[in-house]
Amino acid sequence: MVDVVYSGPLPIKVIDQATQKEVPSQVMEKAGKKYIRILAENIPSVGYKLFQIKQATPEPLPLAARVNGAYFSNAYYRLLLSKSGAIKELYDSLANSRQLITQTNGRYANDLGGDEEGEALQIENAGPVSVTVKSVSKNPVAHTVRITLFAGLPKIEIEDSIQQNFGETTSWAFSFNLKNHTTNHEELGAILKVKKESNGGHYADDNARYDWQTFNHFVNVSEPNYGITLSNVDCSFFKLGKSTVDSLWESSAQMNALAGGNIDKKLEDKGILGILNQNG
Repeated sequence: MVDVVYSGPLPIKVIDQATQKEVPSQVMEKAGKKYIRILAENIPSVGYKLFQIKQATPEPLPLAARVNGAYFSNAYYRLLLSKSGAIKELYDSLANSRQLITQTNGRYANDLGGDEEGEALQIENAGPVSVTVKSVSKNPVAHTVRITLFAGLPKIEIEDSIQQNFGETTSWAFSFNLKNHTTNHEELGAILKVKKESNGGHYADDNARYDWQTFNHFVNVSEPNYGITLSNVDCSFFKLGKSTVDSLWESSAQMNALAGGNIDKKLEDKGILGILNQNG
């Protein structure tokens, strides 16, 4: 999927210069700017590909995904969304409609809290390349969630944002329905297995801190023959299950991506380390 800023006249269609065939495209708005979004397939592993924007009426194509009430689906996945933006059900159509979410510690996936408290779900952008559903909620803090499904791409894109200051530790939970799995994550270029050394992992058995792991680029949770990868842009840490400073919940399939808050308290003078309430 490629987005190109565009301010020219409409309608347009996009041509693959190598095949001279039209590719799926749609005009959309993001952050006040107009874009052309295209599906760019078969890009050479070493090289490039050219696409031409033409003033012409595009060929009509079906939408990339369907919305039916709180259900959001395409050829790859079927999601059940809450008004707060949590994913309560996630079926993988390529794996015999396997259910990937299970409620854990009262939370689902992409779950900041709040469940069904929020505005009605909205379709924000829809076309033959992708469809985006938006949810807005004030609970537990004011936040907005945008979830996008694509035609031809087996991925789910999630954009989470918070519009209110807060002081408590806040995280998005991702509670997966996996068994006998192993969790790996990136630590400054190294790939670490979230288990203690005595269990075949990379975390020391003694003199270690276990409550938050680094979330530099991704976390992968995999069974022997099936796995889920969370790619990440700007959440720096995640917690596995109910891990604490002294306890690593290495068998948990719940990841909690840290949105913010103060983790450590300076007990000696009853103060708190860090920047309180995001410094305003």
